[in-house]
Amino acid sequence: MDSETRIDNVSAIGRQLENFFTTAYRYCERRGIEKEIDLRRFQVVNNHSWWKDVKMLDFLGNYGRHIRIQNMLARDSISARIGTSDGLGFNEFTYQVLQAYDFYHLYKNEGVSIQVGGGDQWGNITAGIDFISRVEPNSKKSPPYAITSSLLTTANGDKFGKSAGNAIFINRDINSPYDIFQYFLNVEDADIEKFLKIFTLLSLEDINSIMKMHNKDPKLREGQKTLAREVTELIHGYENCRFAEILSDMLFNDKLKDSSVSVDSLLDAAYVAGNYETVPTRSSLVEIISKVTNCSNSEAKRRISQGGVYLGLDRIQVTDPSVSINDYILQNEVLILRTGKRKCYVVNMSS
Repeated sequence: MDSETRIDNVSAIGRQLENFFTTAYRYCERRGIEKEIDLRRFQVVNNHSWWKDVKMLDFLGNYGRHIRIQNMLARDSISARIGTSDGLGFNEFTYQVLQAYDFYHLYKNEGVSIQVGGGDQWGNITAGIDFISRVEPNSKKSPPYAITSSLLTTANGDKFGKSAGNAIFINRDINSPYDIFQYFLNVEDADIEKFLKIFTLLSLEDINSIMKMHNKDPKLREGQKTLAREVTELIHGYENCRFAEILSDMLFNDKLKDSSVSVDSLLDAAYVAGNYETVPTRSSLVEIISKVTNCSNSEAKRRISQGGVYLGLDRIQVTDPSVSINDYILQNEVLILRTGKRKCYVVNMSS
């Protein structure tokens, strides 16, 4: 990865985190729990700020004696790789040292005593705890801690994550407020309570009440609706959540078919909910898909040919890249386009 790309990535991650915590604080304010969970006291830092002036010989001289090779080799993430045909690169082997020092730096300079990560980070995090205990004499009075979470799965055993193809991103350019709302609106009944406890800040008492109401008539999907609202507002804010729900109601409750809702209202909702796109009036289906999904024309044709494209309110699957889209345009202005299982676009054809 070149330096410019890395700097851009770091900056983007920082903006996403700042936006998330700012939005989450407003979420807490609306529920009167902002004093219990003070999310304003967050700070985004970059470890480059303390590593950039560290020289290898100085680091080894000051800290090398505190780093135990036996412990490094014994960690599962290392021992499992050493015996494989691919082996383990020195950069991967020493990564735990870098992360351990990061924890130490934040512990000493920022008062950070807890590091949180996925279960696969257990070895790296405990390496930091071990490092702090050896270097910092006062660590027994104020010990550092590790919190890890197990891999998140659904009730039927499906994993969450990029490799499983169902990862959820807080970046609205990847997953819009509408995408988030739809994802959680369509979870299975068996996952509602678990997800309410993991992904929202609702009290256990409130969650129990929601589940009782949901279980009285699961067909009403009150549990899914509450989950979708809570998660979408937490990530993207109240207004974005509200319009994501409005857009969902328009697209799935036949209101556009009976003209009880205008296409202007649809476009307004889609714009706020993050699913609004504009294309030139005479664009072909291939050109539209290429623009809204930022792919090549050949990739767009492949998606259509493989059956991954659906048009109109009735989700009609099309497999011919040269198909006319005129029959699917609402009031000569709007095309509802779905690609894959989860992405939906409201395309303004009148620009």
